[in-house]
Amino acid sequence: MMANRFLRIGRRLNPPSSGSSATRSSSAVADAAAGAPPQARPKPPSGVYMWGTSKKGTIPIPLLREAGEAASATSGGIFSSGDEKILDHPMRLNLEDESLRAFLFGEEGSRSEENANVSLEKVFCGATGTAMLLDDGRCFVMGSNKHGQLGMGSSTKESIKPIHLPLPDPVAKASLGPNFSALLTTTGDLYTFGYGGSRIYGMGCLGHGNMDSHPTPTVVQSLIEDGCYASDVHCGEYSMTVLTTEGEVLTCGRFHARHCSRSFAAC
Repeated sequence: MMANRFLRIGRRLNPPSSGSSATRSSSAVADAAAGAPPQARPKPPSGVYMWGTSKKGTIPIPLLREAGEAASATSGGIFSSGDEKILDHPMRLNLEDESLRAFLFGEEGSRSEENANVSLEKVFCGATGTAMLLDDGRCFVMGSNKHGQLGMGSSTKESIKPIHLPLPDPVAKASLGPNFSALLTTTGDLYTFGYGGSRIYGMGCLGHGNMDSHPTPTVVQSLIEDGCYASDVHCGEYSMTVLTTEGEVLTCGRFHARHCSRSFAAC
């Protein structure tokens, strides 16, 4: 089964209060008394560990505390296999101010006032890419952009260096799929990008009501038109599931019973 626009699954868990409007605008989310996403951000993590196979920069090797020692070690640590780096055990990232700023912004950008006091808040791992979310809501991605799934634009197919994805509002979450991805902002808006689908692999993966692909983050207007605020999102191979602040589960793209059960589990 295919859906090029969102379908509602199940019943609404938290019905809206009486007199609530059926429409919304992204600029008015902060004034919504009920159902608006929380604005408070959690305390930045003191330690982040990564492991597995890094290809096209999916693991930020320059930030690994053990990278220098492990590279020369005879057992354990980091192994090379072609253009891949394999980490056989969890390694801690160096999140000290200077190291993090140099990795994200380069030598020149690290001296900017805007980047003086940033810290890493979250890391999202996907099949072919990684997203790093800062405490100020900026989102940086790295890895493969073969299908536009990292939103870097049509001319960039991959990047081992972090690329900033500028959005009008701070990013709260990223969901990275193998063909397309989504960003959820603190204002409840959903941005999708990457492969839009086909009649063979499923239409409407991005939730825009068509099969168009988008090389950069594009807001999903249908949620705004329906007065919905997104609180969670999960991207599969050819389908996407969104949880709204009112408890509704929305899905689009190619799906069947097995795909839906996975989406429910993710929500």
